Amino acid sequence: MTRVRVLEGTAARASIEAAAHKADRPVFDSTPWYSAWWHSFGDAEQALALAPEGRAGWLVPLSLTREAGQVTLRSCGEPLADRHSVLGSGATLDRNDAAQIVTTLASLGYEVLMEGLSGDDPATGRVIQAMRDAGWHVEPEACPLLDARRRVAAADRRVRRFSRSFPEADVALIGGNNLTQTLVAEFLARRATRLVETGRWDDFPFFQKRPEFGERFTRLVLELAAKDCARILALRIRDWIVAEDLYIGPPERPVLYFRTYAPELARYSPGRTLLDHAVGHPVHQACHAIDLGRGGEPYKFDAGGDDSFVISASLPR
Repeated sequence: MTRVRVLEGTAARASIEAAAHKADRPVFDSTPWYSAWWHSFGDAEQALALAPEGRAGWLVPLSLTREAGQVTLRSCGEPLADRHSVLGSGATLDRNDAAQIVTTLASLGYEVLMEGLSGDDPATGRVIQAMRDAGWHVEPEACPLLDARRRVAAADRRVRRFSRSFPEADVALIGGNNLTQTLVAEFLARRATRLVETGRWDDFPFFQKRPEFGERFTRLVLELAAKDCARILALRIRDWIVAEDLYIGPPERPVLYFRTYAPELARYSPGRTLLDHAVGHPVHQACHAIDLGRGGEPYKFDAGGDDSFVISASLPR
């Protein structure tokens, strides 16, 4: 029977970054993401990981979060990441391993909340099934993917319609060293203002409203941008930014992360127009699909998002 060891602190962090060092991983399972997240929101004392005793193979990245006296064991990178999977060689994780992982999680004595688990990954799927078998609360959450290559023609037609109404409109791509602290801060400020104007501010997570969030999140974005894993697309009419999308991840595997648009132009759908621009933008020419992130907002399906989903699993205390 597999024995599971619990890694903590710097040992856990080093193991997670080593296991995540694989080029074709989704961004939230990648070394750039974990490194940027720890530098911005986490620290070595929060990191935990589960691994098999006495052999190499899989690794489950975790972290402890503390809020209002409550300690919760979560997928590492939460509450900011959208998709998670078991790291390392998932082929080495069988049903017995999955059952032992779930037993170990339950034995640590914390409330456990595992969000954004990717059932598309076979190893993670076995862990999800073990959670179901153990009586955890397991539920799906929409996380649509947009097939970029199939949507190019339709997207181009909508872009042309917007251009007929606003001939001076153009799209700017800001990434790498061009994405500065000031630009990210201005993006977040416009996003907050427009959320208030459209009555949506109260619907957003509390942690995003904390005074320190802007500075920490800006730090995370800039570190990712330096590794070509963050960029902003902005739709402008002259000097007026009417829509902005922040993408996380390498250009070939982008995740639409935060977005905002000018509500006074809602009838012209500037946000949808910018997403249509993204589908055909040269920066995404090697991209098969744009990950539209967790949540079932109607615009994602109107744009052609599929029925992909992730799993949230919890074990309350």
